[in-house]
Amino acid sequence: MDINYKLVSEFTYPEKSIVWSYRMWVKLISIAKDPRQTLIKKFSQSLVQEAVYHFDKFMRITAYNAYRPVDIRFPCCLYIGEGELEILSTLSFSQGNFHELKEILLNRWIPKNSIKDASNSIDEIAKSFAKAGLFFLFTMSILNQWKLIQKILKM
Repeated sequence: MDINYKLVSEFTYPEKSIVWSYRMWVKLISIAKDPRQTLIKKFSQSLVQEAVYHFDKFMRITAYNAYRPVDIRFPCCLYIGEGELEILSTLSFSQGNFHELKEILLNRWIPKNSIKDASNSIDEIAKSFAKAGLFFLFTMSILNQWKLIQKILKM
């Protein structure tokens, strides 16, 4: 399935929350506003406000270090971008204890010298959501990321 046609509405609540959060983070940063207060309000609805620090840190690592563009769409976009799916996949892999897969995927846009910090931030976000009973599912889209990783490993 071409992920450009994957509707955000098809995702679970925690996944939609993350999609909304990184879209809002990018929007607020682009207009020189601190996104943390907005994220605290959103994450508090799910009792995962402690994840805001790690989410913000992960997004800053991505913004400052990405060596290729990460497809994060506007807040009102109905469809999920490839970069958005990759971020969701890292959270799913983290909750499933597939840390090597998570790091291989992170390496698609984050340089090796920043992988450890980015990976730790993803792990902390995933743990906060899991503690609140919120999980990032292994969907067909996530499994397609696994297929992509298999191709990368064969190179």
